[in-house]
Amino acid sequence: RVMTYEVIAVDKFGYRSNAAVLGDVKISHNGVHDKSMWTVTTNLYSERDGSGEADKDDPCAPEKVSAIYEIIDNNYGNTYQGVTQSGEATVLISLNQVLPVCGLEYTVDSGEAIGSYRIEVSVDGSTWTEVKTGSFDSKKKKQTVYFENEKKDPWICTYDAAYVRLKAPGQTRMNISEIDLL
Repeated sequence: RVMTYEVIAVDKFGYRSNAAVLGDVKISHNGVHDKSMWTVTTNLYSERDGSGEADKDDPCAPEKVSAIYEIIDNNYGNTYQGVTQSGEATVLISLNQVLPVCGLEYTVDSGEAIGSYRIEVSVDGSTWTEVKTGSFDSKKKKQTVYFENEKKDPWICTYDAAYVRLKAPGQTRMNISEIDLL
């Protein structure tokens, strides 16, 4: 989109000056939601999961620090690699607010991309709506999938969501550099 602005000065008597054109301003946005309020949970375990550092306030039981937060840190150069003991690999993103979402950008910088996937959204965390299934291309680093309705109509559908769940059916491993929601 391009916006053109005009400025007209008005003095205290209401007299107006000639319009001054400031020129064109290009407005660009890729539609990615801000991730500052998000939290992430998973059934995956990583070598980089840590126990945290003990300090004077909590010397005996430091809180576990999960490396899964790397998938929402806006650093596209590091890759979270996780493995589950049983069941399918799952990542749950809590948005901590209800947002309109219509797509997911999946980035994997190193390692193999998730093969088949299932994406579900929920407003309350208990009732889930499947919005997209498919398979990521292992040769592409960044892939965008747009959500569809249950009829698989050929247009993009927008859902209100407070939670987004990414599942890898039949897989116990997941590599993710970054997840973005559109």
